[in-house]
Amino acid sequence: MSRPQQTITLSITPAEREALEALALELGYRWGDRGNTSAMIKAIANGALTVGDAQARPLPARSPDQDRAGKIAAKIRAIADELESL
Repeated sequence: MSRPQQTITLSITPAEREALEALALELGYRWGDRGNTSAMIKAIANGALTVGDAQARPLPARSPDQDRAGKIAAKIRAIADELESL
């Protein structure tokens, strides 16, 4: 079965994928009982979901999980930018 949409590949670790799926689930983007990262990224690209800029405000000391989340958010922003240019 072919997909009618264009696909992209993310180079992320399994932990980053799990974090993205958890975030998608938390935000209500679901595929069954799992987080739907594709739907979440589409929502970002379409402007239905806004990703805040962590650089815009001072942050308290970050835990390793927060650092990982920041890296994931940066990757999501880069993907959204790439999708907007299509």
